[in-house]
Amino acid sequence: VRSPATSANLVLSLKVPRDGVIVPEIQSQTVAMTPKSTVGPYNIVSATYALDAAQVQSTTFDVTLGSGAADAFKGTGDLGTTCVDLDSTALRHRQQQPPRYPATTTKAATRTLPANEF
Repeated sequence: VRSPATSANLVLSLKVPRDGVIVPEIQSQTVAMTPKSTVGPYNIVSATYALDAAQVQSTTFDVTLGSGAADAFKGTGDLGTTCVDLDSTALRHRQQQPPRYPATTTKAATRTLPANEF
């Protein structure tokens, strides 16, 4: 999150099966994010929540700030399976590298990849 924001929450929307009903229930879980470090103008925060295998592709999450700002409706299926610490060296390297898959995003969260990337 961009400084000076310090309070952030991870809000998960989990699809939970219901007996006798084909449509799952949506349950919300909120996890407070923990400050880890500061890199340039950003406060790096972290949260952990264990998903079972059935939930990985169907769960969405939001990162919300105390100010009401949010980065919402992200899919957990797009996340990697391992994490690494982010330091200023890694951030500078990432900023210098062009994106591997240049993509465009619409409000429907669809992504278009160039044909030569398939």
